[in-house]
Amino acid sequence: MGGCVAIPLPCKNTTLKGEDETIQPAKMAGRVPGVTVSIEAVQMEIAQKGGSPSPLLEAVMAGRSMDTEWARAIAKNIAKPDYTLGQYFQDLMATFPELHLFGLEGMSADTMEFKRDFLYGGRVAGDEFQRTIGAFFAIYWLVRQSVDGKNGFCHGVDDTWRPLASREGESDKCRAFYGDNTIWKHFQDLMIDAGILVQGSGSKLEVDCETTLALLVLTALHDVMKVSLLLPVVQPPDAPYRGYLKSEVVGDHDMAIFYLIERYPELLPSLSSLKPDLQSSVRMVLSGLAFNNGWFVQAEAPPGAVLRGIKAAITSQNKSDRKLTKRDLSLYFVHWLTDLAGAEPSPLLGCLKLTSQLPLPVLKSFMESVKYIQQLADRTETEVMESYLKDRWRNAQPPMGPLPSGPEALAKTRLLCIFGMR
Repeated sequence: MGGCVAIPLPCKNTTLKGEDETIQPAKMAGRVPGVTVSIEAVQMEIAQKGGSPSPLLEAVMAGRSMDTEWARAIAKNIAKPDYTLGQYFQDLMATFPELHLFGLEGMSADTMEFKRDFLYGGRVAGDEFQRTIGAFFAIYWLVRQSVDGKNGFCHGVDDTWRPLASREGESDKCRAFYGDNTIWKHFQDLMIDAGILVQGSGSKLEVDCETTLALLVLTALHDVMKVSLLLPVVQPPDAPYRGYLKSEVVGDHDMAIFYLIERYPELLPSLSSLKPDLQSSVRMVLSGLAFNNGWFVQAEAPPGAVLRGIKAAITSQNKSDRKLTKRDLSLYFVHWLTDLAGAEPSPLLGCLKLTSQLPLPVLKSFMESVKYIQQLADRTETEVMESYLKDRWRNAQPPMGPLPSGPEALAKTRLLCIFGMR
């Protein structure tokens, strides 16, 4: 595995350097080399011809493809002790063309010029790329728990991209996270449920290359529509599309990427390079399964309001030729977890959102809730919520006594969930 692709992308890596008067140095700490797009190399005649839901996307991706053999090699090597984070990053950039689309972030739609290192909307141009790489790094560290994954996940890496055993000035929360065996067990169990880790010879866990490849592709695709210049326009044959009318821009980035995946997968080289069954896995994870996990964990709304969306997605998928399984739902939650882990745009500092910001009891509650959502493949929203509420009451510390009954029972169990998270 090397450092370039057969057909070079119209992009180059560059280190982000901000100006003192616009960017605080702290905002640039822990970032990987950024990416820019050379407009001269983009097939602008495609972007200008029309007839495409996203002309600029089509123009930048024209002639590009994912090197499938290379992508599988990443999945095969990801847990090997001698496969470094630096090699992994280089291989990601050389393999998944869509990652270079983040180089358009910060481009002016009027002048087609870049203003890269500036603050807009409270963030630095390039943040979404850094967050996506953070999600990729979380995947790398989670499958390497028995190697060096815990160190990288919690403490980040040094100047040579080697995982640190500790970081100067890190929080007590981070140290507590590192030593909490329960949360690491939750992570490992979820990776097993999703089929990313499988039982190998003896008791050793091994990486399943095909499922890991699907996870890598959906990570590359998930947030590219946060680059607003790429947002698709609903084409006449597709209108209306999930509430969007003909010629209307699909403004929600999650809905935008799913529109392209569902109707125009050929515009996304990494997706179209996958085998049909892996394409199906990616499509299911990004198909609108999203729901508010916090609502469920804290029982902030009735079952229908909290779970209707994800249940509808399951029901819709089950009417197709491939039934949604517990494994598919688990893959969704792995993606949710790694996306959250990379939420801070400083991937070289580790997964700060989880280790230093989100309270550990809250994260544990999120992880414990996964087993209930997995049941939606076979149970109703009400059955799942009732099971969750009863278990929360039974397992409460300090003990809450017998399960409540009567007309106040539901209110009492929901209040326990709400105030038990405070």
